[in-house]
Amino acid sequence: MLAPEAAAVAAQEAGEQKRVTRQQAVTLKGINKPPVYRVNVLQLSIALILAAIALGWGRETSLSVLAGGLICAVPNLYFTSRVFTWQGARAARQIVKSFYRAEAVKLILTAILFAFAFRFAPWLEVLPLFIGFIVVQAVHWLAPWIIRPHNAH
Repeated sequence: MLAPEAAAVAAQEAGEQKRVTRQQAVTLKGINKPPVYRVNVLQLSIALILAAIALGWGRETSLSVLAGGLICAVPNLYFTSRVFTWQGARAARQIVKSFYRAEAVKLILTAILFAFAFRFAPWLEVLPLFIGFIVVQAVHWLAPWIIRPHNAH
């Protein structure tokens, strides 16, 4: 019986469209998965740093900034985890579907998290919440420099 990685390679070589695990996606035919998780790590880090800075304005302000940052970062983490489940040119249709599906779920999840925050957090401060969300969202502007391979010039 073939190892999972070997089975995935054999299926790809046979022209089959196969869903791969994250580990297989990293090792499949020696092609590394893009390091997009760096963006997620940076988003979560920025949310925590902003919340720590906001402690100077009080606990509620800090928690509001943190909530805004997490409302942005958590759906983006979901998106990142779903987008790279398909690999290979023959799986182009599944790749496009996974992008659209993950983006739709990300937007719905963002709306649900905002609704949840406004409904169940009476201490919430609206301006710090949106500042946290916007600053963490702005991390995407830095994505080309964050996910660039270390050996690229």
